[in-house]
Amino acid sequence: MLSAAKLETVESDSDWDSFCSLSKQNTFFSKSGFYNDLGIKNQRYFLVNHEEALAAIALTFNEDGNPEVGSKGGLYQGILLSERVQKSEILTSEVLQIIFSLLLKKQISFDLGLHPTITDIRAINWINESDGYSEKLKIRVRYTGLIDFSLYNTPNDYFKSLRKSRRDEIVKTELVISKSTDVNAFFKLYQASFSGKGVHLSKSKSEVLLDIFKFAVAHPGGELLLAHSNKHHNPISGIITVTDADTIYYWFSATLPEHKSLGANSALVFSAIESAMNSGIMKFDTCGLNSKEIGFFKSSFQAKATPAYEIYN
Repeated sequence: MLSAAKLETVESDSDWDSFCSLSKQNTFFSKSGFYNDLGIKNQRYFLVNHEEALAAIALTFNEDGNPEVGSKGGLYQGILLSERVQKSEILTSEVLQIIFSLLLKKQISFDLGLHPTITDIRAINWINESDGYSEKLKIRVRYTGLIDFSLYNTPNDYFKSLRKSRRDEIVKTELVISKSTDVNAFFKLYQASFSGKGVHLSKSKSEVLLDIFKFAVAHPGGELLLAHSNKHHNPISGIITVTDADTIYYWFSATLPEHKSLGANSALVFSAIESAMNSGIMKFDTCGLNSKEIGFFKSSFQAKATPAYEIYN
């Protein structure tokens, strides 16, 4: 019975990280360092029942103090379940119901991004069908793309599974791909890619993005790959990936609009995947699969569309 379950504020980063490290929902984005180094406003809790921590809850906020899911480009900043809870569907549902019930009763505003491994969200219906709450829970259904590398024996096997047009784009490219720490070069690509869509990045947005890019590239699990053409001194495309214990995340990408036809992004993505597979990484997360054009591109790498729910009040 979980009748004594309560929310306790997390005071220690080490306690938080120790709990998260044993959870299936643990990611690069759930660690204390991500919140602290990027200056993300947050409030973290443990759901505790008779001194047993059953779940960890991270609430993130924007600069105005309002709930904001995915603050500073973060993914799945929401709920992490303990080893014992995640082994039981019944216990998982009960824990989720208790978490949302306590947040509502305490009148805490929240916007939580759930990890794709949390698929059973019946607890939302149970709460919304109850008369005991003054407000209802709301759901956004977002999608990401996941590639399971265990389905392929080698990077070459994976490569052969791609459609011919994508393979040809990767093989025929004459671009030179290299690792880099030149964040400013990537930022210029990023600006240009948005300008090509008629979008201007404000000064404040640009500063935030630069901080994120610098954080990612400086992190032990972060990597910036740039693609150069023999005809151009400056890079024409780049991607930033970050890696945790078993997953590589395709976090940011940018290509000069006038060079999209060269297939640089495809070559960069495959290079990152090949390196990850050779390093023993088991999964690839496209960090979103929502817009039509970009979604089709990411899906062409055998990324399986997978829901990741966002719950808010």
